[in-house]
Amino acid sequence: MNQIEVLNPVEQVKLGSETVEMRQLPFLRAFEFTKQLSAIAGKLFDKDGSFIIARKKNPTDTKAELNLAPLADAITSSGDLTSFLLLHSTVGKDQAWLEKLSTAEGLKLLHVAIRLNLSKEILSLGNELAASLAGVFASQKAAKTLSKQSIS
Repeated sequence: MNQIEVLNPVEQVKLGSETVEMRQLPFLRAFEFTKQLSAIAGKLFDKDGSFIIARKKNPTDTKAELNLAPLADAITSSGDLTSFLLLHSTVGKDQAWLEKLSTAEGLKLLHVAIRLNLSKEILSLGNELAASLAGVFASQKAAKTLSKQSIS
């Protein structure tokens, strides 16, 4: 396996006599997927605003456990999001091909697409990016606050 395969894994899925290749979304498509996913983000938070995918067993824990089931439920409850994920995760397949899939075949492919595109590694990278951006925005806000204070 070469380095490109490690960075962008491809998995073969057997559907009857056909073998379908599934891959992680291309980088820019992943951002489109994230945008669509954010539209249904309300399903991913408790009433108290806590993220239901990553939960701490105890309030004193420093790390949360990852539970992807609510995320998978949110994706499968949105037809457009499901179609987008499947269309761009299957290699060489189009919408017409997807529409011919049986429910079992579609669910089998969706399971693989979710596993490839929402792995712990990818979510961890996203969390690291979000933390970096939060730090940048926090420091910019602090700088603006300081500049306003020095003027007055």
